[in-house]
Amino acid sequence: MPKTREQKEEMLKELRSMLDEAKGVVITSFSKVGVKDDQQTRADLRKAGVYVKVVKKTLLQKVCDEQSWNFGLQEVQGNVAVAFSRDDEVTPAKLVREVAKKQEGFSIVGGLMQEGNTAIVLDAARVEELAQIPSREELLAKVVGSLASPLSGLVGVLSGTQRNFVYALKAIAEKKES
Repeated sequence: MPKTREQKEEMLKELRSMLDEAKGVVITSFSKVGVKDDQQTRADLRKAGVYVKVVKKTLLQKVCDEQSWNFGLQEVQGNVAVAFSRDDEVTPAKLVREVAKKQEGFSIVGGLMQEGNTAIVLDAARVEELAQIPSREELLAKVVGSLASPLSGLVGVLSGTQRNFVYALKAIAEKKES
């Protein structure tokens, strides 16, 4: 049954609000995705704080035109979904990329990163690059490892000096005993 004008206006308002609140957005195209796979994908994404909304291309195009965002939605075949996170810019790209690898008929159209009033439109290649950035936890682990490495080396050098001193004393003691 076709949507009424009021329903479409409500959907448009909801889509605008969703995109305004999101820090990271990935627009995807999908076809031939089964209901079971779709439900599992949504559940997995939701656990990570990424939400997915299937939208009409015309409504998404209208919101994008209002903001001067160009994703080339006219050329997109199949259905369109928007994956977004209110907390993280990179997580939607990482997770959607993993889904696109696993599921045939699922592809990335573009993305959006925003902070405050500033928005950066990303094409599919840029979203792929964004998805390859290490996570915050990985970067923090690398920093901690880099900071700890010189300290562990210093401890090794200092303990080596003490160890060699003990060996020298032991050798002197054995020499005097014999």
